[in-house]
Amino acid sequence: MPTAGGGTWLPDEVHSDSPWLAAIVTARPKQWIKNALVVGAAGAAGALGHDDVPVRVGLAFVAFCLLASGIYAINDVRDAAEDRLHPRKRFRPVAAGDLDPSVATLLGVGLLSTGVALCVAVRPLLGLVAVGYVALTVSYTIALRRVAFLDIAAIAGGFVLRAVAGGVAAPVTLSRWFVLVVTSAAVLLAASKRHAELRRTEQAGTGGRSVLARYGAARLRLIIAGSAAVALFAYGVWAFALRPCARGRIESIGRHMFPLDALDAWPRLYGRSGFVQYQLVVPYGSEAALEAVIAELRGASVPCYLAVLKDFGDAGGPPLSFPIAGWTLAVDLPRGAPGLGPALDRCDELVAQAGGRVYLSKDARLRPDALRAMYPRLEEWRAVRDRVDPEGMWRSDLALRTGLVGR
Repeated sequence: MPTAGGGTWLPDEVHSDSPWLAAIVTARPKQWIKNALVVGAAGAAGALGHDDVPVRVGLAFVAFCLLASGIYAINDVRDAAEDRLHPRKRFRPVAAGDLDPSVATLLGVGLLSTGVALCVAVRPLLGLVAVGYVALTVSYTIALRRVAFLDIAAIAGGFVLRAVAGGVAAPVTLSRWFVLVVTSAAVLLAASKRHAELRRTEQAGTGGRSVLARYGAARLRLIIAGSAAVALFAYGVWAFALRPCARGRIESIGRHMFPLDALDAWPRLYGRSGFVQYQLVVPYGSEAALEAVIAELRGASVPCYLAVLKDFGDAGGPPLSFPIAGWTLAVDLPRGAPGLGPALDRCDELVAQAGGRVYLSKDARLRPDALRAMYPRLEEWRAVRDRVDPEGMWRSDLALRTGLVGR
């Protein structure tokens, strides 16, 4: 089946003799990922684990996918003549003649009606948000995409309405800072897209959207830089700002120490078994050990979803202090990865041979022999332990597993 511009599963432009496939392609299912923000907004507010919230938010997600597909269908009918002149868009089903415009119109109206009705069924207020989303998107297609600044504002508004829809469906109050994160990030994406279009047209020496001439590369770069700064600032405030405490009210320390726990079961993002954090430090001059650890994990086909590399200053005074002058590497690894345990055991050996150590505060599987090799002042710590806790009352799962205390 010939396609234009490559593409992935069900690209936007494809030639087909099947009206059903043409209708599916017109609906742009690969664009539905944008509506994940409906679910993400409710998840960011920590509401997905309560009552029937997942059902309501899931229905809202489906409804916004229907709305988006309906708008795509109607837009393709409206832009068919213009799309036929485009080297890639001419392969869209309506422009290519694979889908009759009247059928595409009926498809669009049906999807829009179903999407709005589904939103109203979830909550009447969600229905109003859906109508506002449709009105904004249609306004963008008809006029706003040709008006500088308003086109970017309209794109950002569409993402904000998705987030609002998730909050309304839950229902839960969204943090104003979270909404600002979504808004600024959407502006960043829209401005980056316009900047890329401008560069592409300049390099090709062809004309592009008329609105691009009203921006200019320098102005778009300024918008990109400004929106990125606002997004980072707003995210920092949203993620780490503490709610004012009323006098006499008991506050849970958990929400201050573990802000990610606001997302229900967030470790499941790494898989059903969660993840393991592995952090090591090796002294300066032992950089080869870092490379060997990375090679060990790669050789065992253990995926790493997050990695942070930092340098440390001088070692601390306590016997079990983790930092030493050198490099520390922290990685997040899926707990269910085959061969993870043996791979980390070999990493422990590499770290110990280099004179390094593993961070006990993040450890969940270190062996007693590895602990002794990594912390040469272990007996000093045990002497203090025996003096302050002669009855052996102080203990934990980690202490029992690694042999810090007797069983």
